[in-house]
Amino acid sequence: MPEPLTTVIRLLEEVTGVPAENLDDATRFESLHPWTSLSALQLLTALEDRLDIRLDLRAYLSATTVRDVVSLVADSWMLAREEPC
Repeated sequence: MPEPLTTVIRLLEEVTGVPAENLDDATRFESLHPWTSLSALQLLTALEDRLDIRLDLRAYLSATTVRDVVSLVADSWMLAREEPC
């Protein structure tokens, strides 16, 4: 399983066009240009589709930093591992 921070940053780069080297766990979404509600939904969809996870929409929309989204992804992966096949 890929490392959550690297995965979130890679997908965020795809969605926004901001180079990965300019992003880190403390990056605030409001500081990204362009960052819109559409960007937020594109990132959510990319995360869920590519990682085969489901994130809580309210928690996701409350996230203000990359670190917040990484935490949600990590929690989702942990829950998926605990579910019986």
